[in-house]
Parts: sequence; C-alpha cells; structure tokens
Amino acid sequence: MAYINGIVTKPVATQDVAKALGRSSSKIGVLCTMDNINKWAKYKPVKYDKVTVLTEAERVSVHYGITNIPFFSALSNMAMYMFHGSPNPDSGAKTAYWTYDKPGKGDWARLGDFDGYYHAAKEMIEPIERDTINAFSSDDNIIFDFPIANHEKNLKISDFDWSRLGNGNPGVDCYVGLCITDGVGKGSSNMNDYTGTRVITLGSPIKNVSGSVLRFSVPRAELTKLPSGKQFEVFAFVSIRTISQFSQLNVAGLNNTMCIPFTMSGKKVTIVTAKQWYVEFGGVTVRSSGGGGSTGPYRANVSISINVTNQGLVAKTFGGGSVTTTFGTNTTNQGGFPSTTVQPGATATLTKTFTIDRAGNYSFAISIYISDDETTYTYESSFYAQ
Repeated sequence: MAYINGIVTKPVATQDVAKALGRSSSKIGVLCTMDNINKWAKYKPVKYDKVTVLTEAERVSVHYGITNIPFFSALSNMAMYMFHGSPNPDSGAKTAYWTYDKPGKGDWARLGDFDGYYHAAKEMIEPIERDTINAFSSDDNIIFDFPIANHEKNLKISDFDWSRLGNGNPGVDCYVGLCITDGVGKGSSNMNDYTGTRVITLGSPIKNVSGSVLRFSVPRAELTKLPSGKQFEVFAFVSIRTISQFSQLNVAGLNNTMCIPFTMSGKKVTIVTAKQWYVEFGGVTVRSSGGGGSTGPYRANVSISINVTNQGLVAKTFGGGSVTTTFGTNTTNQGGFPSTTVQPGATATLTKTFTIDRAGNYSFAISIYISDDETTYTYESSFYAQ
C-alpha cells in the first residue's frame, strides 16, 4: 500500500485514499462518494454494476466516470454556450457539462477504483494563458497555445473516442479547432465571413495531437477582421468536419457541424486588432518671461504638446513618458505628460510645460512607452529661445 508522488497505488488502503483526499474517513462507501474526488483523474470510482475490479475496457465504456459530455450539432449553439453559459443568453438555464458521475446510494463502492488515483489532475486542455492578444504586431502569425494535460494518470484527449461522443460514425477522423466568439453567433453562408463566431482554424486530426501544448497558428490577417479591443471567448473544440467542409456549409448546414468543446473552460480574451492609441506631435511654444542674453539672467516658459487619439472601445488614461531637453552638452529630463482620460474615438491634447534659463538653440526628445500597445512613441526636434 502506498501514496507516492500524489498517486495512490495498489494494494489500495483506505488510509492512502483518505490522505490523497485530505479526509479522515476509513469507510469505503464514504471515500468513493467524496465530493472532492478530482474528476480529471483517470482512475477514480465510477458507476458500474460489478463488484470486482474493473478492466480498462469497462472504464472506457463509461467514459472514466465523465458524463454530460456536450455535443452541439450547431456551431453557433456551442459558441453561445461557451460565451454565455447557455445556448440562449436570455434564459437563466445553466447546463452542467463534463460532470463526474460518481457512485451513489445503491451502487457498488470499489476501493480498487482508486488504484492510480492522481489528485492533482488537471483539465485535459486548459484555457490559454493570455488575457490580451495584440494582432497588430509585425508577426505574420499569432500563436494560441492551450496547455495539454499529459500526466499518465490524468485523463487525456486520447482516452476518448470522440467520434462516438459526438454521435458520429465510430472511427471517423475528428479534427481539433479554434473558435473565437463574441457571443453573438450570427453569420453568413460562409463560415469565414462570420462576424460574431469565427472558426479561425480547423484541420489537424485529433489523433495527431501530442505533447504538452495544443497550438494554433492563426494568420494575422484573419484576426484583423475582428473589431479591435473587444472581448471574445477563445476555446478549442473537436469536430468531424474539416475547415474545407465548414466553408462549404450554408446556414442550414451549420446545424450539422457536430462540435464538442474540450471541457467547458474557455476564456474571455481581449483581441486588439489596431493600436489603442494614435499619437502625433502637437507643437512647441516658447514664451520669454525675462530679459538678458545667452549668459545673463534669462527665463522662458516652454510648452510641448502631443495629440493622442483613443482608437479603442473603452475610455482609457494616457500620460507619463519623458521630455528631455539638450542645451550644448547638458541634457535635462523635464518630466512626463500629465495623465488624461480619453473617451473612445476622442482626441486629447497633452501638454508638458517647463522653464529654461538660458537663451539659445535647444533640442528635445519625447519618449513614451505605451503599455496598451507594447510600443514606444518617440519624437525629436528643436526650438530656439531668445
């Protein structure tokens, strides 16, 4: 009996299971119905009318205890559910999918079901880690990575016959896909023209998926068709359709796409297809407030301005950076621009005002790192004070 590296091994003892679950019970019936049994563990108690240890084939026949596996005949319904939690966003109905059907009253409780139990198991495919995707970068392709659970005691995508789960023909090739939706779900006769739901890429057979990451490489031109700065649900799914078949479907045919989302953990991601800010130099003014020459008492007020336009969908604050001036060999950091909240589509003028105490030729440089766009705006010029 042992509980080593987070895994229960045979011969299974009640104290090993209790330790794995963090419980103190020694009753088999209680341990097999604990509410904190990790459903993503491959080996765990399942409902099966048999008193002795189950075979692998018997575990497979009940999908390792996973039930309510979501099958959507319509792509738009799948997208709506993933975004809203219900195929109809106006209804309050919430359907629980990918649930664990553990033994209950009247079912056999087999302690041996815990042989190989891995309490730290994760979802088969986890949501992408990024919260924001900047599609205005210079990269030709934007990468979407979904971490894959590959621990030997973790439920994996290779443990399921997806063609059977989707009410399709057993043995038919199934393909992984990436869906990006804003929860609207309206489309045209061509899937690639979808305004609310887009199948960005589909085509790799699920049997070829391996490693620790499910990766989709999306042409940047595809993402730039989306409205900038909006939140989209981003998730991976499996279908018996290929991308060429998707593109050939008409609106009626969208009810025959046979899609299953991997788990139910999508993620809302902000996709920026254009820079949040447009920045341009506004101008420089110099107003003398005192007399004197190039070496005598002198004072002047200098104002340097920039014009910033908020190209996003929400109000944002812009400011900071630095303005430096150089006179001869002396360079001075005059500070940054004041912070200003700019409404969507609006343009604001930000002005940095400072004083100088020498007459003559000055050069100046503006530098602002724009975290929203992960870029730096720079501008250099000169002015003469007299």
